[in-house]
Amino acid sequence: MLAGRLARARAKLVFIDAPAGYGKTTLVAQWRGSATEDRPFAWVSLDPDDNDPVSLWSHVVHALHRARPELCVQPMLEALRAWPSDVGGSMLPILVSELNALPGPVVLVLDDYHRIKERSCHGQVEYLLCHLPPTVQLVLTTRADPPLPLARLRSTGDMVELRMSELRFTCAEAAALISRTAGIQLADHDLADLVGRTEGWPAGVYLAALSLRGHPSPGNFVRQFSGNSRYVADLLVEEVLGRQPAHIRHFLARTSILGEFSAPLCDAVLDSADAAEIIGTLERENLFVVPVGEDRGWYRYHRLFAQLLRSQLARAEPGIIPALHRRASAWHRQEGSPQEAISHALAGGDAEGAVDLIAGLWVAYAGAGRAETIRTWLQALGEDVVAAHPVAAHCAAWVAALAGDRPSVARWLPVIEAADHPEPMPDGMQSLRSSAALLRGVHGFEGLGVMRQSARLAAELEKDPASPWYALARVGLGFSLYLCGEPAAAAGALVGRSSANHRSC
Repeated sequence: MLAGRLARARAKLVFIDAPAGYGKTTLVAQWRGSATEDRPFAWVSLDPDDNDPVSLWSHVVHALHRARPELCVQPMLEALRAWPSDVGGSMLPILVSELNALPGPVVLVLDDYHRIKERSCHGQVEYLLCHLPPTVQLVLTTRADPPLPLARLRSTGDMVELRMSELRFTCAEAAALISRTAGIQLADHDLADLVGRTEGWPAGVYLAALSLRGHPSPGNFVRQFSGNSRYVADLLVEEVLGRQPAHIRHFLARTSILGEFSAPLCDAVLDSADAAEIIGTLERENLFVVPVGEDRGWYRYHRLFAQLLRSQLARAEPGIIPALHRRASAWHRQEGSPQEAISHALAGGDAEGAVDLIAGLWVAYAGAGRAETIRTWLQALGEDVVAAHPVAAHCAAWVAALAGDRPSVARWLPVIEAADHPEPMPDGMQSLRSSAALLRGVHGFEGLGVMRQSARLAAELEKDPASPWYALARVGLGFSLYLCGEPAAAAGALVGRSSANHRSC
């Protein structure tokens, strides 16, 4: 499908840009061999030695001559020898003239263009693009955006562009590759799981297929497949991480603890000031960085890449991981992202910070039907930690009460009542004593007598009419009085009049 699209394209530049393992070279080879393509291809596989302009253009000239023997190469080679420091002024005008004189079309492929770092080479390729005859098409495959006028070519329609999103495998393509390589057909749900885990990364699917050969339980293999799988880890280390300078590897490893990241967040986590510059490099170099949204402010790592990075960080610097999470939590808290702040606090072992945040959030989350999220956070803290933090026990008891979980309420009430915590709670309750009174007085889990007595105490403690707990305390008191057969007293409680002298049930 993509090969056919390229064969139909007549833009002067075909630009294929994606990380390692996305099948860029394979795609162009399929295009060259497709039945719909009859033009000759001049193919140059670049290596680091081609950063020298003389080497680069010598290879280009010879490749064009192989594809189009009519091309007269001698004047160009003589110009390269005579003026090696002025390729743009001496040889390239001759090349353009010779290309204009060709009797038929040709496609020039510069494969692995990311190996070209020399700026003069980029300038010469730009010159060629600007003067390219309509019968000649230039193809660049690369892992990184080069300093060429891509935006201008895109805006004028002179460039056909394929990137990571277009090169990802679909489930059907992954199934075909696995069938050819491993000789098996995965169940639909296992295939979808594998494509999700690899995010359609062709090399990842292929490496999984290699491992699936003869595997006794394909479904179990898929469920365990990750960036730490041997073949995947070897490829990523050799082709991606191993080619990066130390400061980039340092950044990648330490920011891998972030599900999504921005430059300010990374600077806060790493205590740095150059995250924006590094993220720009990662994006240009296609280091498995995926933009989140359209504004390019937030990013994430490819799932398999992130798993590998986190494993490497855990092996190399296990002691730094809690501190990184705590810095991330502090940044999110300051920026008004409490959910992310809680997640990082939990991951960083910051129980105090997590409890404080949960206590401030549980009412809003419960009111929005998200009480289960609160329960999940509390479960992540662990029962021992909750028992050691009365404010956490307070949150746990209320969420349990709202769910009708009487055993959990009974478990956490003694923790609340035993605490010495007279200060107001983050959710606005006057104290832990008030919390216990409200729990008993509103929910009535321990019978009507306890309910009425507790509701009266709650009404005495919650004195601020502006607080929602003031209203709840009086509703609890009014309801308990009503159940005791005192409708007049219940009405008085609901409008705020004292009910201290009314009889007990």
